[in-house]
Amino acid sequence: MPRRIVDRDDDLHLDLRQGPKGGERVPWMQRQMSSQRLAKPLNQMGARGVWVPAPPANSQGAVVTLWTAKASTTAGHTSYLSKGKGLDGADAEVFDREGQPLDRQAFSQRARSDGHQIRGMVSLDAGDRADLVRFAQHLLKQLETDIQSPVDALFAVHHDTAHPHVHVVIRGTLPDGQLLYLKKSYWAYGLKYRAQTIATAMLGRTPSVSQRTVQAVQQWLQQHRLGKELTR
Repeated sequence: MPRRIVDRDDDLHLDLRQGPKGGERVPWMQRQMSSQRLAKPLNQMGARGVWVPAPPANSQGAVVTLWTAKASTTAGHTSYLSKGKGLDGADAEVFDREGQPLDRQAFSQRARSDGHQIRGMVSLDAGDRADLVRFAQHLLKQLETDIQSPVDALFAVHHDTAHPHVHVVIRGTLPDGQLLYLKKSYWAYGLKYRAQTIATAMLGRTPSVSQRTVQAVQQWLQQHRLGKELTR
């Protein structure tokens, strides 16, 4: 079955937490991503990535959405990543993996012969409190460690929604000429768990609810229901 590539950036730019309007786009994204097929099994394509254990329950929350796209759309996509997506409608700066301003045209030229790109959106629950530039740098460096190779990548921080988030573009060709594919588990949840761990290291753990508190709430609910029954 021929490989299908998601290439609808206009339908992928909204933050997943926006509510009803953003929610309408989620089913489309899920259908498109589930319909992608590769010509060979991932293990025959040298897919990379490590198994990542789930972080503790009180870790910072994150949403990570990944999709593949044609490299021929790089110039248009990087333009979209910048135009009007910064604070107060200003253009957003596009950074390389080191957090330095990136020459978008030069990146597009390097990527023009790539067979595919990996693009992603990362949204932290506490994104409004995080240094998202530093966060994105750490996430890309962790990705490089996990796939055992440097990557040619860029990212931009978007403020065009109520919830700040990061967009990432990773070239599908590694510096040694090999193609980059990610293992299914790493694609599905590995990078998300990495994002949660990094965010937790930066922001601290989320408040946990003690068992005593849970029991107190359950007792109150039971008494409240009993009170209602007695007054009927």
